[in-house]
Amino acid sequence: MQINSEQIRHAEAHGCRFQPASDTQVQALSMQRRIFWHGTQALVALREDGFLETAATLQQLLEQAADVPQGSPPAAPAAMPEPAPLPKEPVPMEAADAPSANPAPSGTIMTATAQLVAAIAAARALDANELPDLIRSVHASVSRLKQTARDS
Repeated sequence: MQINSEQIRHAEAHGCRFQPASDTQVQALSMQRRIFWHGTQALVALREDGFLETAATLQQLLEQAADVPQGSPPAAPAAMPEPAPLPKEPVPMEAADAPSANPAPSGTIMTATAQLVAAIAAARALDANELPDLIRSVHASVSRLKQTARDS
């Protein structure tokens, strides 16, 4: 796909970056329509996450950019009100706001919980309402296993 300087600027304004393509990339990616030509220079377009854009996805991005009106810049936000002054005496915490007697879980427990929940969610369809209970259940199981391992 041929691309001009204006299209490159629009794409870069929407999170793409362009890099020169190597000969190997030109050979491997041309059939996938992931090589863009700016004059005689072969380029690849990368998203912020490193994914290579195709001609179709880049064209869609450029069309969306063209649909955005180029009118005046947005108005400045209204001035923020002054914050309320801090109380002179400390305000007692309610029980719900007080720090928990239970310590925060360790990073390894949280990581293991996140990995297991992600694997379960990938293996079967979950309703969004089920997710909090699943996280609590998996976290409790991982915590018990960790405690059992420490006690052994």
